[in-house]
Amino acid sequence: AWRKDRRERSVLDSWRYQVSWTPLEAGRASLDGHWLVAGADDRLKQALRSLGASVSETVDPDVEYAGVLSTLDAAATLELLQILEVDAPVWAVTRGAVSVGRSDNLTDPVAAQVWGLGRVAALELPDRWGGLIDLPAELDERAISRLGWVLTGGSGEDQVAVRASGVYGRR
Repeated sequence: AWRKDRRERSVLDSWRYQVSWTPLEAGRASLDGHWLVAGADDRLKQALRSLGASVSETVDPDVEYAGVLSTLDAAATLELLQILEVDAPVWAVTRGAVSVGRSDNLTDPVAAQVWGLGRVAALELPDRWGGLIDLPAELDERAISRLGWVLTGGSGEDQVAVRASGVYGRR
């Protein structure tokens, strides 16, 4: 009986949905245009500027934005999506919300809620949604370059994790 139960559980486990992360061939890219950053992440704003973008923290109706980055929590990101009247893709940026492997620790499970919201937003608001990006705790030059590549659409992905070892796409 024990072997039969174990075999049935093994079959059931193979039917469960599993997330995996695939390494992507990251390139270099620079940003242009104006980007709106919602949230108080000064290092991210500096990173965008180093990639060539102009950065705003408030909406200017006379500016055409290339994109919006939200570092807000899930509730605030939802509110942003509902009230923002900017015709540009909205990207949610987290840190430590996902784990791409055994040695990559999940450090902010609350930020993982943003990923749940983002997957729904991608279905409900495909014309407004840019995607989800999980960044490393420290933004070095390589991470900044990889972020620029993702934001320019170089990856073709809308759910990515930028790590010291590369860029990973969610599967």
